[in-house]
Amino acid sequence: GATCRNWTWEFDFDRQLDCTTVYCDLEPPASPLNTTEASHNADIAKKDDPDWNSYGRTLNYTCPEGHVLDVPDKFDEQEDPQVEFQVQCDQDRYWRPLFPGNQFPDNPIIPACISINCTRPPFQIAADGLARMNWTEVKGNPRPYATLVKYECSKDGWGYAEDGLNSTISVCQHDGTWNVTEVPVCVKLPCVDAPPPAPDGPGAERVYGLDGTRYR
Repeated sequence: GATCRNWTWEFDFDRQLDCTTVYCDLEPPASPLNTTEASHNADIAKKDDPDWNSYGRTLNYTCPEGHVLDVPDKFDEQEDPQVEFQVQCDQDRYWRPLFPGNQFPDNPIIPACISINCTRPPFQIAADGLARMNWTEVKGNPRPYATLVKYECSKDGWGYAEDGLNSTISVCQHDGTWNVTEVPVCVKLPCVDAPPPAPDGPGAERVYGLDGTRYR
């Protein structure tokens, strides 16, 4: 800066130096430690713009599938999911997220990508001894994206009348729902082993039945 003293200006910088463009780090900021890494478009920006990391330039970040942005001071991420954000090269040569609460001269804080949780418990089966599942619902426990729950018939030679199988898998999907919303009742099958799958080829299909299996 410059200060007026004794009718003259005193400068605290070398006036002979030229002003130059501010450039931020060539390595874009990473997601916080121990969190899922967000992808960014820095490689594309480098090809399209030689000054891609100069003051005012921005980079786009995207959370991976099944994750949402943990936005500061926001507590309803799943109800109003946000998966993208931008960082901008700022005047202090730091990449800074474009959020109202994280502006110069505050230290830049890169937001984390957090797993989507299935908001409802997985389908619960009857405790009748005929079937079991590898999930115990505990209040407060998370059900993050890609969580697998296995259902299976407890007795040998028992399975599902719909397909002849004795187990099925439910997975927590990227939209926060389970792909299995109902599990059939286990019944005694006519054969212990399931019939062969449908043959290869377009239009091939296996139609299972307790009294017989048809192929077409």
